[in-house]
Amino acid sequence: MSDINFKAIDVETANWSYASICQIGIVRVVDGQVEDTWQTWINPEEVIFEDNIQLCGWTEKDLKDIEDGPSLPELYNELCCRLGNQTLVSHTHFDRVALRQACDKYGLAHIQVDWLDSAKIVRRAWPEQFARKGYGLANVCNALKIAPFRNHDALEDALACARIVIKACEVTGLDVPRWHQRVKYGIYQTQSKYRPRSKRYMPLPEANQEGPLLGECIVFTGSLSITRSKAMSMAADLGASVQRGVTKDTTMLVVGLQASRKIKGSKSSKHRKAEKLKAAGQDIHIISESEFEELYKISKKFAHKN
Repeated sequence: MSDINFKAIDVETANWSYASICQIGIVRVVDGQVEDTWQTWINPEEVIFEDNIQLCGWTEKDLKDIEDGPSLPELYNELCCRLGNQTLVSHTHFDRVALRQACDKYGLAHIQVDWLDSAKIVRRAWPEQFARKGYGLANVCNALKIAPFRNHDALEDALACARIVIKACEVTGLDVPRWHQRVKYGIYQTQSKYRPRSKRYMPLPEANQEGPLLGECIVFTGSLSITRSKAMSMAADLGASVQRGVTKDTTMLVVGLQASRKIKGSKSSKHRKAEKLKAAGQDIHIISESEFEELYKISKKFAHKN
């Protein structure tokens, strides 16, 4: 293997918005070894949700560091220097979308990097072990016996991501440039998940096995501006499994406007259940319909580019 050189990134957000980045961790890997690490707090100039504080385990000192941290525009030039024109690895779509939306929030140009998704690498390096689900960072690290780490800390997650890629290179003999090519092709294993038809419900769409959200489980709630079937098809096109209700497997809840007969400002039972599970430590992103549509556009644009 001639080239195992890349950087890995992870970001944490202050609330449901992808653009509310408040912590960034970056790891530099040279010749298959972790050479350097860097992390910073960022003031997202947005409210910090209690759910996110609990999920990430932030202390009062951490919150003070976020408040006193630089804004993204103040940090932008340094990020361009650290990240620009290099292979940048993230685990799933989240960090890529968050960085783009945070730049959009301030009218900043997108940082030009060559993105590589470590979740896609996992699906191809260990197709039998990770054929259908379990692509979460903690689950993959546990299965591959990669050193324990503190989940939802940006630098710890970036280190875990980097070690996954290093291990995949060692196991398969593929270096980073060859992984860039490999992820464009199938995982050589397709399985049709049987879903019984129901007279009451429309059939759930099958997930695109090459979609950027493969491994995500999405639930929709509330009145959407598009039909529910269209929204489900969009999620499946991105590779996500669509669920009818919130469960322990749910990773994303998309919230539309509530039906007019409900009290203004009230939350659906799915929304309340998702918040309860999130507060208990389950990694669920709760986003609006507009944020989901933006995620779809960005993911499709990125897929076409690659």
